[in-house]
Amino acid sequence: MTVEAASATWKFEFLDTVNADPQCTPACLKIIKAYLHFASEASPVAFMAKSELVARTDLGEATIKRTRKLLAKLGYLKAIGKTAEGAVQYRLHNARKQTIDEHIILVREKLAEDRREGKRRFRVRSAMREDQNEPPRNAMGGSKGPPPFGSK
Repeated sequence: MTVEAASATWKFEFLDTVNADPQCTPACLKIIKAYLHFASEASPVAFMAKSELVARTDLGEATIKRTRKLLAKLGYLKAIGKTAEGAVQYRLHNARKQTIDEHIILVREKLAEDRREGKRRFRVRSAMREDQNEPPRNAMGGSKGPPPFGSK
């Protein structure tokens, strides 16, 4: 695999992790995507002025500040210094990849179990409705009702 392909794979896996992370917001994905544009697997460091982030993500400054704080708390961003212009430099780390991969498996299994349970309940309800629609059985076990009057 080429260096470029490996870096692209790293970026896609990073985006997939953030996208599937139930603790992340849609703003998290936008910010990580903006930083990944300037980072690579070999050099996972990026920085951007807040005004540049506003332009690239269409998020407000307060949302950007709150979201970067969340991403740092979750381990996706680690502040490592500031540029001469004052932009914070971050090391990007896909810290929750294994946890989120396991989460995806559990969710998939839960959804499959819920589908199986839904089908089972549907079959039970259908069987109950079929029982209600059957004509009553007579003492002999027949289903056509009592014999006509006067017959033996």
